[in-house]
Amino acid sequence: MVVKIGILGLGTVGTGTVQILQDLVGRHHLLQAIEIQRVGVRSIDKPRAVELHPDLVTTDLHSIVTDPEIEIIVEVLGGIEPARSLILTAIEHGKHIVTANKAVIARFGDEIFTAANQAGVYVMLEAAVGGGIPVIQPLKQSLGVNRIQRVTGIINGTTNYILTRMTVEGGEFADILADAQKLGYAEA
Repeated sequence: MVVKIGILGLGTVGTGTVQILQDLVGRHHLLQAIEIQRVGVRSIDKPRAVELHPDLVTTDLHSIVTDPEIEIIVEVLGGIEPARSLILTAIEHGKHIVTANKAVIARFGDEIFTAANQAGVYVMLEAAVGGGIPVIQPLKQSLGVNRIQRVTGIINGTTNYILTRMTVEGGEFADILADAQKLGYAEA
């Protein structure tokens, strides 16, 4: 059985995702059944660090979230819109969501999770927390018997990098953010 996915965004995180999915060596056999069906980008002509067949790449992001063959949407656009609208449309079409988008989850998480619960699909957001450090799943599994109502805080690799450098070096936010962006730690 092959699971077809659609990827929204091909920046730093999207490119890394595609590279991981294209490299089958040493991967669990279940992960080898994942096939990239479509990849949505803002510009077709932009040079890419990954090779994709031209038929897989499109600027029509809506066609990806409504494609009946795609079961899972990987949203790595960043920002609020069009990410929020595309996620909600994908959920309406019965697609599971994997997102690394901190902004859309922070602002519209309740709306997205409510829609997902009603549609019977999953929204996986571990990639949006601490650079993919497993935080959410252990909280859900290991602490499930506790009555935790809410966890609030900054669990984010980019933020931790910036705050640590500001504290240790006494540097300015804008300068350290620019360094983090050059190193690929922070989104544009």
